[in-house]
Amino acid sequence: MSIDSVEFRAALGSLAAGVSVITAISKRESVGITVSSFTSLSLHPALILFCLDRKSSHCSAFNPRKKFAVNLLTQEQKHLAELFAGQQKKIWDQVPHEENKHAVRILKNTLAALHCTVTKTHKSGDHLIIIGKIDMLGSINKEARPLLYFRRHYHGLGAIVG
Repeated sequence: MSIDSVEFRAALGSLAAGVSVITAISKRESVGITVSSFTSLSLHPALILFCLDRKSSHCSAFNPRKKFAVNLLTQEQKHLAELFAGQQKKIWDQVPHEENKHAVRILKNTLAALHCTVTKTHKSGDHLIIIGKIDMLGSINKEARPLLYFRRHYHGLGAIVG
């Protein structure tokens, strides 16, 4: 039985997901990519994973041993999610950031920043699964609320349930 891709996307979009911007160096330039397909993988060792469309021009930034950062966005940073989801031409002047010791750009005022190294990649379907080891945790903002993606729109977190 064949799965209709439109219906499949709608079904998966029914699960709210946190929004992150992954930053790295690609072809000697800083890049950022908006993703909602990010998750923790392991506590010991500390591992995460995210998925990237294999057609992305930034796939080479995530070869094994390359450095990257995961910037977890707050609900006030929807503009950054939209900026990094689009075509990137000279956007860094518009984005408050700093560089870590590996020259990877870290966005300011996020929920948290995870400094990582690619350990493995795996091609599956039309995506590349990237596994990263957490090298260091950046600042953690315990007061801010996350930016969420739900049914093809950005949302903030509402009241705590229960």
